[in-house]
Amino acid sequence: MKHFIFTLLATLATVVATAQNIPVGMRMEVAEVEQNDNEFTIFTYKDEDGTFSYYLGLGRNFNILKVFRDDITDTSFEQVKECCLWLGATSDEAFGTLDNILDLFDKNEETTMEFQGRAATGSDRLGKPTTITCVVKKKAIGGKRLQFIFTSGKHQAEAYLSKSALKQLRWEFKLDKKLHKSQHN
Repeated sequence: MKHFIFTLLATLATVVATAQNIPVGMRMEVAEVEQNDNEFTIFTYKDEDGTFSYYLGLGRNFNILKVFRDDITDTSFEQVKECCLWLGATSDEAFGTLDNILDLFDKNEETTMEFQGRAATGSDRLGKPTTITCVVKKKAIGGKRLQFIFTSGKHQAEAYLSKSALKQLRWEFKLDKKLHKSQHN
């Protein structure tokens, strides 16, 4: 029994020590939820200059054929890459931003808010800064959802997030923070 406890403690210490030294340019996922064939995540990321931040990954949409007008000749084969909303440099800032986003569900339809973000590259690294516009939309059946609009290449892309998905992400993030107190700033 003592050997088991020692092994468990040694493994836990190794995991915590590794997590504190997050590799540069690598995403470390904290929470994840899937909604309507789209995946949303909260993750940490460290830039080459050592800057550490929390982000909300706004999903990945892959459109094989997208028609931009009624004219069938105006088509495009494209991949809409993920855009990531900056939540903050600490877990407390990230929770504050998540709470601000949740508050948007209580706002009137068509309320807009701009957020700082970054585009994700194909290798899951974060690229250039961008502005992400969030618009409160009414669901067809009732309730509201958030539409995030961002630029992907020459086109605009969008992702939709429900209140339930955002609450699930926040809950998983809170649980992760409790389980890994030493990892979160």
